[in-house]
Amino acid sequence: MIFQILGPMLITGEAAARFIPGTKPRQLLGLLLLHANRFVSTDHMADSLWDGEPPGSAGANLRSYIRKLRTTLQQRGVAATIETRPGGYALMVGTDDVDTSRVEAMRSEIRHLTTVGDFPSALVLLDTALDLWRGSLLEDVPVCLSWQPQLTRWDLTRAEMLEDAIGLQTEHGDPRRAAQLVREALDRDPYNEDLWCLLLRCLLAADQPSFARSAAQEGETLFAEELGVAPGEEFAALAAQARATPARRPARTVARRSPSSPYEAPAPPDPAGSSAPYVHQGAAHPDGRGGRDSGEPERADADEPDLAPRREVPTQLPMDVAHFTGRTDQLTELVDALRTRTADRPLVAAISGPPGIGKTALAIRIGHLARDSFPDGQIFLSLHGDRLVDPGYAVSEALAALGVQGAPERLDRAAALLRSELASRRVLLIIDDVGTASQVTELLPGTGDSVTLLTSRRRLTEIAGIRSLELGELEPADAEALIEEIAPGQEPGGRRQLAAACGRHPLALRIAAARLSRRPDLTVTELVRRLSDPNQALNELTLGETAFRSSADLSARSLVAADAIGYRVLGALEATEFPGWVIELASGSTATADNLLEENLLQLAGPARGGPIEYRMHDLLRWHAREWGAAVPGEASAGVRRVLLGWLVRARQAVAALPFEFLGVAFPVPDGAPEPPADGPPEDWFGGEQGRLIDLIATAQRHRADDLAWRLVCTWSAYFDLRGHTQLWHRTLTAVLPSANGLDDPLGEATVLRDLAQIDLYRGDFGSGAEHFRRARALFEGLDHLTGVGVTEIGLATTHRMLGVLDVAGQHAKAALDCFRASGENNLLATAMSAVAAIQLAGNHPAEAESWLLRARDLAAKVGDRHRVATLLRRLAGVHNARNDLSARLAAMKEALAIFDSLSDDRCATQLRVDLGIVLTKAGDLAGARRELNRALASAERAGELDDQALILESLGQVSLQAGRRAEAGRLLRRSARQWQVCGMLAEAERVERRLQEIAAEAASR
Repeated sequence: MIFQILGPMLITGEAAARFIPGTKPRQLLGLLLLHANRFVSTDHMADSLWDGEPPGSAGANLRSYIRKLRTTLQQRGVAATIETRPGGYALMVGTDDVDTSRVEAMRSEIRHLTTVGDFPSALVLLDTALDLWRGSLLEDVPVCLSWQPQLTRWDLTRAEMLEDAIGLQTEHGDPRRAAQLVREALDRDPYNEDLWCLLLRCLLAADQPSFARSAAQEGETLFAEELGVAPGEEFAALAAQARATPARRPARTVARRSPSSPYEAPAPPDPAGSSAPYVHQGAAHPDGRGGRDSGEPERADADEPDLAPRREVPTQLPMDVAHFTGRTDQLTELVDALRTRTADRPLVAAISGPPGIGKTALAIRIGHLARDSFPDGQIFLSLHGDRLVDPGYAVSEALAALGVQGAPERLDRAAALLRSELASRRVLLIIDDVGTASQVTELLPGTGDSVTLLTSRRRLTEIAGIRSLELGELEPADAEALIEEIAPGQEPGGRRQLAAACGRHPLALRIAAARLSRRPDLTVTELVRRLSDPNQALNELTLGETAFRSSADLSARSLVAADAIGYRVLGALEATEFPGWVIELASGSTATADNLLEENLLQLAGPARGGPIEYRMHDLLRWHAREWGAAVPGEASAGVRRVLLGWLVRARQAVAALPFEFLGVAFPVPDGAPEPPADGPPEDWFGGEQGRLIDLIATAQRHRADDLAWRLVCTWSAYFDLRGHTQLWHRTLTAVLPSANGLDDPLGEATVLRDLAQIDLYRGDFGSGAEHFRRARALFEGLDHLTGVGVTEIGLATTHRMLGVLDVAGQHAKAALDCFRASGENNLLATAMSAVAAIQLAGNHPAEAESWLLRARDLAAKVGDRHRVATLLRRLAGVHNARNDLSARLAAMKEALAIFDSLSDDRCATQLRVDLGIVLTKAGDLAGARRELNRALASAERAGELDDQALILESLGQVSLQAGRRAEAGRLLRRSARQWQVCGMLAEAERVERRLQEIAAEAASR
């Protein structure tokens, strides 16, 4: 490999830092490698290298860095080039020459090998891929903020591949190797009890009970000393089994071997040669003169004329499809089914799928592969889908192909004659583009060895006993192979981008690749750009008389009115997956989901997390539906508004079920909102919908429903405040801020600003928080919104307290008290009293603070706000700290923590666990401190709160240092510094780096 970035950056096996001096050039090379074979704009480069604040000289600096990189690569004889493109650059390099690209290719091949059951090869490839990791992505290059998604992605990829390797080794390989892999996972997550149980199971499966006993003892000691708990029942049972099991026999092993190439795969099954032509044991000979059960076939005398009537042997299969790629599993399945059928019942199989997915091509390929099994002929009929060819015409055509002339005019008699003809023959009947089941009912044989293969856009579930095969998009490797077949010579990166832009849809791939082969002036980059534009994509997928649009039109034209409306509205959404109630709101019909599913204009996407079954629409069909809907002005926007109102109501239902009351501002729901069904617990609903929120915002803004966009996000604020995900929270709030979108909406502006100010407080940016709170308060005052004014006054009181301006903080707290006393909102009044207490405590008046806190606690308990009670207990712990009463402080913190845990408030529980860990460290209870901090770290990792993770890792490092574990402390502090870098908090990162240097100096002086 030329470039290795899964760890410290290496170029041709040597550290890049040795011959690329300077941080910025290495960062630039890292950025280009993260986007290998793709265009990277100079604007994105500048924003990445200077974290969003590039200097005026950024352009000149970038050109200088590019020159240095080109010179360095040329001097080292590297087969990679940095191409200059309009407005940016692209690093062009082979797929095998970058470790990340090799891992992606291997992972795709591993999935294939696992699917076909070649587990030994999959295990070899998994080991090879995991060996490519030498640490974290670009470990020795200072982190750019824009890299965070890539860093997270590759950490997850490594964890998922390690998990896959453990599972495969456990089930199909060497349990001892699985145990080694579990040990690697435990190094990163030592307090994961599931991993400890898995380790014991692996060791027991490998007949290594002595190692299992040692591991059990190690786990029990770790949990007791570090977490202060005993492992669960499953661990205890496995430990008991290990202690009771003597060693018996050596474990079986699977040698680790290296394939001849990194991606070597087994040869795909060859359906054409997989088995001998089928001959049914009881079948009559085609000429009716006996079967195999009669011994030697009878031979007519040479002089005796053959009086048996001659039968037509039709061979109507169209020419096999050129450049047929992929579908290996489906080919094997159906060809084997055709050849190994039984005589119990004639086989009827159907291939269904969306328009242009390759149904006909697959059926024709199957016909050619299996034709030897049908000596009496192969018939091909097209029913032209939406034209609804008359069944009588189709039956007559089939009879004519078999040599039967003068078919009866009555359909039932003609169908009976066809069944009689097929009963004594072995014929393959391919009926293409079936519109409805009623078209083919009379064509199906009743007995005998003939086989009927149907293709249809619909699923044809009405036909009893049918064997169905539904086609989807091509696998990534097959999609790229199809492009290479039609337009050879494209770069691997270009093929990958084009396959993705076409959604791996066979018809789209064929058209796009053919355009490339016929237009030398058309680059892959330009074609991908055009295909990525919803308004242009379908125009690009047209070549002569072949067009994706025409294929989709055939299916869309068959829809009834309500289903057509639903199809067009769903196409207008940016979300590609959605639950069934969304389809119902889009169309106004409860039958639309089933109908679009039957027409293959929708696909099942599987259940959402904790929710119902979801549906998916292919991107190209979305563009088609969107284009189709342009002819009906206003219809899409009205439907989108109905759907978004449904999502808003569903979010409010979930918020109402959360275990605490968010300190936000209530706002009305617009008129006409529907009532979608509740689909799972609120926590599960929010977790499943989180990835869709950005798409919903984009949909609302594209259809001028900005009033729903900010309401959606501010409804979600309650969940974000409970669970974290601060980066997504901030991103979505910024996107819907009315003034940023040129809108005059005071209520929306004030509500969004208040929530942004809350994030500022969590981030410690008190100056920005004060400004946001002031702007929000002014807007609420203009609206006479008393609750909004009071909430922002609490925020201003907290902000000025944190800034140390206690007199101003006190004025704001008093204003908040006045607001809530006037409005009679006792829960918010308790919050304002808590703010007063915090100010008193900051001013070193613990007695006054305690008085306010106790009154607030009683009020919160009276209204049943347990979350507020816990928050007040946390403040009371601060009062006890001011009095140096450690036991009372710990008791209050633990009582508050128990409430937060019972309410599943991960954010507050995490913050309190960090505080508790620091207090226990100072008190000398290192085991207790480590237990609380590790639990806090796990929670912060689940929430994706990077700054919290950095702080907790730093605190854990201090615990390890105080316990005398210097090596462990060093690892934790280095991880902390890395996380601070990722967050862009360089001062904190430098502080931790200095601490690491001090530790190293202390160790050297000993």
